[in-house]
Amino acid sequence: MMAFIKKHLPEQPYIEGIQRFSLRDTILREVVLNMIIHREYSSAYPTTFTIYRDSIVTENWNIPYVYGHIDLQTMRPHRKNPKIAKVFSQMGIVEELGSGMRKMFKYTPLYANGKEPVIEEQDVYRIEIPYVPTLLPKDDESGKKTGKKTGKELEEVIKDAIRKDPSITIQNLREIAGLSKNGIWNVLNRMKDQNKIKRIGPDKGGHWEVIE
Repeated sequence: MMAFIKKHLPEQPYIEGIQRFSLRDTILREVVLNMIIHREYSSAYPTTFTIYRDSIVTENWNIPYVYGHIDLQTMRPHRKNPKIAKVFSQMGIVEELGSGMRKMFKYTPLYANGKEPVIEEQDVYRIEIPYVPTLLPKDDESGKKTGKKTGKELEEVIKDAIRKDPSITIQNLREIAGLSKNGIWNVLNRMKDQNKIKRIGPDKGGHWEVIE
């Protein structure tokens, strides 16, 4: 599965601290593990992994623990196939319970310009991971630019906003960058880790500073 993913989906390297890794591989490795470990194998319903123009969608037969939309606030980690999970854990392939879900929500906004994964638990367990088809803006069918920003363009927008107003709020940065709440924090934390910006003082009453 990972060989197929590397062949057909765009790469996006990322540096966190001093570690360099692939956002694509980190996110989709967790998706593939989810498909294997949480599959309800008594059903003949086919497991699917479908690549669309700007998203990856997986569907897997499931015995629901809860019904509906799952996010970091609503998730209740549990192992549907504990014996399979135990083997993967002893091989060092999986980490602690719930870590895969947290990685998806942490890194997907960095891979997809602020968009978050969509996870639905019904009889069919569905995961949708958005992505940017190319790291550069691309013409759509009408010949106009899509307007999507690359990671570097987002950083420049944020740095320019901070230069103009060091006390700018997170909400205003979100609106300027066009990101979700988690998306803006992921970009800001990445920029802080890479010493591109820093926060001076507390969340309330402090200000941002661009490191030139």
